[in-house]
Amino acid sequence: MFWKLTLEFKSPYFIKYRGIPSLAETIVDSSTIMRAIIYALNYLYGAATVETIVSLIRQGKLRISSLLPQLYTNEEAIELLPIPSSIRLKLIRSTIEDKKSKKSLQWITPKALKIMLKSMENLDAKVAYDNQVKTVFEREEYEKVKNRLPLKLFSFLDYTLNRVDRITTASDIYNISTVFPETPLYTLVYIADEYSRYIDNILSSFKLLEDLGIGSRRRKGFGSFKVVKEEQVNSEASDFLKDKGTLWAALGYFTPAEKSNIELDKSLFKLKSICGIGGDAVEVYTIPLTYVMELGSTVKTNDGKMPAGYVKEITLPYVRSIIVFNPLFYNIG
Repeated sequence: MFWKLTLEFKSPYFIKYRGIPSLAETIVDSSTIMRAIIYALNYLYGAATVETIVSLIRQGKLRISSLLPQLYTNEEAIELLPIPSSIRLKLIRSTIEDKKSKKSLQWITPKALKIMLKSMENLDAKVAYDNQVKTVFEREEYEKVKNRLPLKLFSFLDYTLNRVDRITTASDIYNISTVFPETPLYTLVYIADEYSRYIDNILSSFKLLEDLGIGSRRRKGFGSFKVVKEEQVNSEASDFLKDKGTLWAALGYFTPAEKSNIELDKSLFKLKSICGIGGDAVEVYTIPLTYVMELGSTVKTNDGKMPAGYVKEITLPYVRSIIVFNPLFYNIG
């Protein structure tokens, strides 16, 4: 069973793995969302329900995508997918001129993806490229949406904050760079049919997160959103969620499990190192150095099933956290 939740942000969010010098994350990754869901479930339902949900996560029977952008025509929403790394490589190689602008593309619509999976020949007559929103469209849908496109999908807003030591009253002024999505975002939730009764728990956790926020600096008002729509998946994107091949594209950061079903030598991905401090001001835990495959990485499996990823539990006195780099994938053949 697949569900789609559409979110509209009321304030910018700040997502960053603390402890390493890097810019704030543009995309709210699936690992961040899953940790937030577990945090909310513990408040709403207690330890027993959390144990069940964690068990489903470990078995790969509950997965979630990152928060991804979507655009609108007059009639419908157009979900954007990260361009699979294998398709990106073919797209750049097929272009003799203007390689730089093709490299900047990050997103693709399901209709355009179907065209490119079928054939990479004569693409300019079939698809349209928009560098404003860094997206590949099918020609006809682009004509419907081009006059409604935002100037960009994400804006970056800098804030100056003040940190005060409660004992010495010393003041520390610092800057952070936050992200505000200019379009509604969506996330896809997969839960195995035999456990579909738990979808209500997941949806309720998002309702609580509306009040709690997501990401860092929530107590300063960042990361506030509203869930504007909940629905079972029935769209162009749903065709890519079925097991019909051995090539998969990641919808979040992914690290293979110890006993994984992927063939690394036949996969195409870009690695990123993750580490730092997680949790809020009360419950703090260390995220160990982990190498993850980035959004859109193409992974080949040896059994046709969705790739099996890394799930680790960190248990400290009064602190328990589940680190999940096992996102939802979509199938590309």
